[in-house]
Amino acid sequence: SSGDRFPQRAEETDLQMITAQLMSPGKGILAADESGGSIHKKFESLLIPDDEEHRRDYRNIFLSTPELEQYINGVILFDETTKQLSDDGRDFVSFLTAHGIIPGIKVDKGLVNFPDSEEKYTDGLEGLRERLDEYYERGLRFAKWRAAFEVRGTDFPSELAIEKNADILATYAKVCQDASIVPIVEPELVYDGNYTLETSIDTTSKILDCLFDALGKQGIKLESCILKVNMVMAGKQYPIQSTTEEVGRATSQVLRAHVPRKLGGVVFLPGGQS
Repeated sequence: SSGDRFPQRAEETDLQMITAQLMSPGKGILAADESGGSIHKKFESLLIPDDEEHRRDYRNIFLSTPELEQYINGVILFDETTKQLSDDGRDFVSFLTAHGIIPGIKVDKGLVNFPDSEEKYTDGLEGLRERLDEYYERGLRFAKWRAAFEVRGTDFPSELAIEKNADILATYAKVCQDASIVPIVEPELVYDGNYTLETSIDTTSKILDCLFDALGKQGIKLESCILKVNMVMAGKQYPIQSTTEEVGRATSQVLRAHVPRKLGGVVFLPGGQS
């Protein structure tokens, strides 16, 4: 059972241990947390009925892959999936834990517009602690929260939107650590835009500075926190695309300059790239 593998209530060292497990080299974290809207589009395009049974079957294909634990440290689940059963009758949380894979959960409730603005913030702080306590009791040990930023001209994203989303991410991270859950903070500069590599460098740097300032104000233990971030590259619609070498160089330079060394780890989001 999940209780056999993980402590009943994590102390600070246990949160660091789980963070280290999630970041152990040579393996990744599988994001299996597509929202209802995303999975509906996918199923509709393939003429698959979008019902609970087919969504279970779809997730089961990935999670029951033989020897998955050799390649995956953790899986981010959608709420519905945490309550569904694998083919052997165990719930997916227990199934993954038994294979040495740490189960996690997406806890944000998606993007909503700021009042009288096209810019967005991420909803879901209301009732978060109660949800996290329930997830912890069911064996989930880390969480993910995404904030998304689009580039449209020189003042979009605005400083206000960056600051507000950073504050929300930091508040989420604090609630997670108080609930003995490792937070993954995901500030995404959306790739599907028309902007230069230089704009990506500047904007990602601003977002990271603001985020770590907010995390510091909340007293987040960075050793027990993971950053999930975009690659630093020109937007998908920009006519001159960044080369692999440019992306690697720009991304590593931005991370070295703007991410504290004691952070538990950095993982990358696919963001629609090949």
